[in-house]
Amino acid sequence: MCYWSCSGVSLAWVGPAGYAGAVGRKTQEMVSFYCYPEYDPKREYTRREMVDVIDPHRELLCFFAQASGYRRCVLGLDFEQYDPTDGSVPVLVMEREEAKVMLEVHGRRFKRAYERSQCGKSLVVTFTTPTSAGWFQMGWKLDPERVMSQVVEIGDIQYNPVVAYLLVDETYSVIGPPGEAVDPAFYSEEEALLAAKAYGRAEEVHQVVELYLEGILNVVFEDVGDILVDGRTAERFVEACEGKRLLTNEEARGEIDTTVRETRYSCRELLGE
Repeated sequence: MCYWSCSGVSLAWVGPAGYAGAVGRKTQEMVSFYCYPEYDPKREYTRREMVDVIDPHRELLCFFAQASGYRRCVLGLDFEQYDPTDGSVPVLVMEREEAKVMLEVHGRRFKRAYERSQCGKSLVVTFTTPTSAGWFQMGWKLDPERVMSQVVEIGDIQYNPVVAYLLVDETYSVIGPPGEAVDPAFYSEEEALLAAKAYGRAEEVHQVVELYLEGILNVVFEDVGDILVDGRTAERFVEACEGKRLLTNEEARGEIDTTVRETRYSCRELLGE
């Protein structure tokens, strides 16, 4: 059971298996939660290793961010306060005033990542250990049914198929053509990796991540961004929207050519935006 208190009122939710006993508390400007990563306080970790320690808890961290009610936020995991008795690490969800401190510490690149972050799209995660500190940008992943219940039946999971695949670097920023502010997505992991080579950015690839239907809809409906896809992916996106009973733009649908391998089709246009 996890508790989150606000203005003297306690709210309880049933956490997923492995997170029983987590506690959160909200003050005027900051929310504090706990998670339980696989962390060994006796060893030193590289930045990449710390990302790998934190990333498996992405879904829970996204829930914490959403529960805070903030539009943009920085999550801070304080491994200096690791509790060996239960394996817990405090997680701070910071509003703008608290984030300003991080902006000053980590510089301009961190500031840009924070300004581009948004609950429902991506988060900025900082971490502090006894020997180091760092940050990275984390892609959004949240299935409320899976987070809020210990056992989820397949039939209870909301319709949310994988539509495409994204390339991300170590900060979990989307990798696209150099010099272009577009987020390309691909039909398969293999085609995404081939695109990275074509961009001359293969060495920057940290991971190929699944892009679910809800992720695209969040970008189109809740942000100013867009996702560009190839022909087969555009067709798959339209079919996924139909499965969710969402109307798509008839004219834009008619222009889809499944033989097109370039990321030419705008998800925003397909939805008629």
